Amino acid sequence: MLLMAFMMGGVSLTPLFFGMRKKSTATTITSAVLIGFLINATVSDGSNQTSLFQFIGVPVGMCLIGFGIAFLSYRRIEKADL
Repeated sequence: MLLMAFMMGGVSLTPLFFGMRKKSTATTITSAVLIGFLINATVSDGSNQTSLFQFIGVPVGMCLIGFGIAFLSYRRIEKADL
């Protein structure tokens, strides 16, 4: 459970990239909703259900991307303040 919470924390940083790029709150919120729908979308054939979050590579990859984006965003903020 703790690992899943950590991964979702990293995934939640991904919309920061779109918001910083466009300098728009609406873009940040829209991209967060779309990423949430993409990860949690369930595909079912009647008896079995699956989602992208169940494949461990998808949340881990998106988590690493999110932490990378957060690092790059904070690095730019320090340069802009100087």
